[in-house]
Amino acid sequence: GRKLAAVLASILVLFMGSSALSLYQTREQDRILNHMVGEVLLTERALANWSKNVTAGVQRAAAIAKSTDTSLVAYFDKATKDATADNDKDVTDTARQMKIIEANLKSPHELQMLAEASKLRDAYLSLRKDIAALKNVGRMGEAEQVFTNRFEPTMQAYLDKVAELTEYQRQQLDTMAHRSAELRADSMVQLMIFSAA
Repeated sequence: GRKLAAVLASILVLFMGSSALSLYQTREQDRILNHMVGEVLLTERALANWSKNVTAGVQRAAAIAKSTDTSLVAYFDKATKDATADNDKDVTDTARQMKIIEANLKSPHELQMLAEASKLRDAYLSLRKDIAALKNVGRMGEAEQVFTNRFEPTMQAYLDKVAELTEYQRQQLDTMAHRSAELRADSMVQLMIFSAA
C-alpha cells in the first residue's frame, strides 16, 4: 500500500510540476509574442513606412533643390501631397507613423536615436526651405552652395539615422523571435522528458 501511494504521489508531483512549468513557459511565450506583435512589429513597420516616406521626400527635395527648372516645385508638390496625405483625416502618413513610433519606443537608446532623427529632420526641413527661398529670389549660386555644403550631408545623415533606428527594431524583433523559439524548444524537451518518466 505504501509503495503504491509513494508511486502515485511521485507521479502526481511530476504531473503538477510539469503542468506548472508548461503554464509558466506558455505565459512567457504569450508575453513575448504579444510584445513582438503589439509593439515591436508595429513599430518596425511604422519605421519602415517612415523610412519609405523620408526616402521619397528627400529625393523630391533634392531634385527640386538641384534643378534650375522652377516647374519641379509645382510638379513635386502634388506628388508629395498625394503620397503623404490621408484624405479621410487630413493627417499625413508620416505623422501617423510618428505617433506609433513615439508611443512604442521605450529604451533610452531608442529614444536617443529618435531624438537624433527628429533633430536631423528639423534641420533638413529648414535647409529645404532656405534653398527654396534662395531660388525664389533668383540666388541660384547660393542655393547650390547650401545644397552641396549643408543640405546633402544633413539629408544623408537623416536617412542614415532613420535606417539605423529601423534596423535596431528589426534586431529587437529577431531577438524576441529567437527567444520565443528557444522557449518552444525547451517546452517540447521538457514535455518529452515528463512523458517518458
